[in-house]
Amino acid sequence: MAFRTMLLIDRYIMKLCLRAFAFFTLVFLGLMLLQTTLKLFDEIVLQGHPANLVSGLLFLSIPTLLTRSIPLAAFAASVIVAHRLNNDSEFTIFSSSGISAWRILRAFFYFGFVAFILMLLLTTYFKPMANAKIAERKHSIANSLGPQLFKEGEFQHPTSGVTTFIGDTNLQGELLSVSIFDNRDPSLTHIYTANTAKVIKDEQQLIFVLNNGLIQSFKPSQNNISITTFSELTFDLSVKFTNDFIDLPAIDQLPTMMLIRTPDVASKLSKTSVASVVENLHERINTAVLSLVVSLVGFSMLYIAGFSRFGSGRYIAIAIFTLIVLKLVEGATVGVTYSEINYWPLLYSSSVLGILIVFASLFVSLNYQAFVFRNKELGS
Repeated sequence: MAFRTMLLIDRYIMKLCLRAFAFFTLVFLGLMLLQTTLKLFDEIVLQGHPANLVSGLLFLSIPTLLTRSIPLAAFAASVIVAHRLNNDSEFTIFSSSGISAWRILRAFFYFGFVAFILMLLLTTYFKPMANAKIAERKHSIANSLGPQLFKEGEFQHPTSGVTTFIGDTNLQGELLSVSIFDNRDPSLTHIYTANTAKVIKDEQQLIFVLNNGLIQSFKPSQNNISITTFSELTFDLSVKFTNDFIDLPAIDQLPTMMLIRTPDVASKLSKTSVASVVENLHERINTAVLSLVVSLVGFSMLYIAGFSRFGSGRYIAIAIFTLIVLKLVEGATVGVTYSEINYWPLLYSSSVLGILIVFASLFVSLNYQAFVFRNKELGS
């Protein structure tokens, strides 16, 4: 009978947690998708790229955005559910029925394990695969762009800090009366003008070939202008097209099994050290583990609120502060393997610290709970 009762409690808490988790995941993901959409629209459509590129890149960005949303959603869900159980005095009822905090922790562990599995699938499989597709899409964008990007008689902004103006085109596909304003370096502005120009594309480059023109270079600090003439000059725009809107390290595109089985091959493909490969692998795993840990942190911080006179507000603030500390620790361990590859266990510092905080807070909660009950018995 007791075992059946515990199963019912587990299912009850799991149901509450999963509902809240789904809600917060959609909220956080929606906000991040909106931010990403605005960024892509600004850096693609407003710079002359086709609008249909946004939807494809937005879809491919979902795995990355989910890896940011799920830990926050798991934490928020556990805090909200624990807060509700506190307000309804259900923790007190559980305790009076002989159900300890450690047993309730198991239900939150089951929920956290769901978040862990989802995150593990995302960080080790879906996210690297999506990143590789994004890299392919970036190259295809560079290949597909050409003279159609530069409309006649209009100022265009193909990339940040660069403005182009095309006077006309001829039947041979040449651009006529070309002007390029290059202000990417605020300390040195270049103005290129040319009688004619062609756009050359290959697998990874988009290049202007300017003919019969001049360069006006202006240094604001010295307030002087230098003029240089040329018969032919190349102006490379490809790097800006492929890196402005999404810039992903090559190592984030590699399959997890490659990082495990052949780190030396992964190192060569990503042009990074083996230490970076090892670190990236363990970061993928720790990100998933931390999703489980933060769900336990949310519960452990709120459990004591049911037996405290301060209410839940203070403990919610402490839980949020704890989450911030864990994320700071996670960020502080980035690059720890660069000096010594055997330091990779330090990458799990945030998860280990979170587990210690869970046990410490529940230990304090149980002692405080016993103290409160003892005082009530003495008072009566």
